[in-house]
Amino acid sequence: MIASPAETLAQLTATRDLYFSCLLWSSGAVAIGVALEGPGVVHETRRVFSHLKTEARAWVTLVALLGWMLVALGVIGEGISEALVSNADSNIQAFNNKRLAEVVKEAGDAKSSANGAADAADRAEKSASLAKKQAGEASTSSAKAGHTAAVAAVNARIALNDAGVARKQTLDTAAELRQEHDTRIELEKSIQPRNLPMIEAGKNNFEPLLPFLGQKYILEYVPDIEALRAASRILANVESAKWQLVKQPSANPEAYQSFFDGVVIRYFLPKEDAVTRMRSPADVAATERSEKAADALVQVLTSHGWTVRAQNGGKANTRSDGGKIRPHHRRAKTVGHQHQGRQVY
Repeated sequence: MIASPAETLAQLTATRDLYFSCLLWSSGAVAIGVALEGPGVVHETRRVFSHLKTEARAWVTLVALLGWMLVALGVIGEGISEALVSNADSNIQAFNNKRLAEVVKEAGDAKSSANGAADAADRAEKSASLAKKQAGEASTSSAKAGHTAAVAAVNARIALNDAGVARKQTLDTAAELRQEHDTRIELEKSIQPRNLPMIEAGKNNFEPLLPFLGQKYILEYVPDIEALRAASRILANVESAKWQLVKQPSANPEAYQSFFDGVVIRYFLPKEDAVTRMRSPADVAATERSEKAADALVQVLTSHGWTVRAQNGGKANTRSDGGKIRPHHRRAKTVGHQHQGRQVY
């Protein structure tokens, strides 16, 4: 039994989502492993500064070993998962390109049929004109031929009327086909998933984000497959730019309440900012850095055809020191010092 295009696309998307989940679990393993190495690092640091010569306790060494193993497994898992996600994205893109080519071919065949009908109408109109001319010549030959000329004139008028009707029908059909073709093209564009590869044509797409090393952010997205995929693309690029993720990405059903269809990037004022006219130099610098980070992300996304806007989100309502990202059907938020960062919808 052959699966429908919609079922095939759903299967490809489900596979890609599974690989992305593996990538997130691998990242979590790395984070846990780094944390487990902490006791060993603390012990060695105390030995250096306090000149202690006592050996580390057995549990410290075992915990550090476990942490190292988790880091190693997490790094390997991240590499494999990223490759699988990239391959799945390529399969989805290839499937969408194939569907688009089929739709364009069908529209082209319909247009060729319409052109053939228009040619037939033109030939009928020329035949009618010729019959009318012959009728005129017959009417002048003799009185006896008058009846024949009248009949020929009637036939000519009928032929002209039929030709006009056929031409109108052809033009109407061509207009409907053009409208259907445009509608199919727009539909293909709307269902085509947003893509943002990290490296494209030998150039790093996340390069505009590199000046904001350590920018903190939170990534949230609506419970939607395409929004999840968009979030994974943004996550891969901001991680490559060494931005700092405050917590693991998560779905946020409340994001559906917003009317904007795309990516919203919000930057925030510091939560402790008391008086607008008397901001500290540190708060001013943090706010400016947050705005510039948001503009850089807008530049990266819009350069790949994403619908994006940036806006001020007011004062931060979290204790995080960076940004917040949420994906909607097509949308993100960013911040600086004690700001919420990007939200991608």
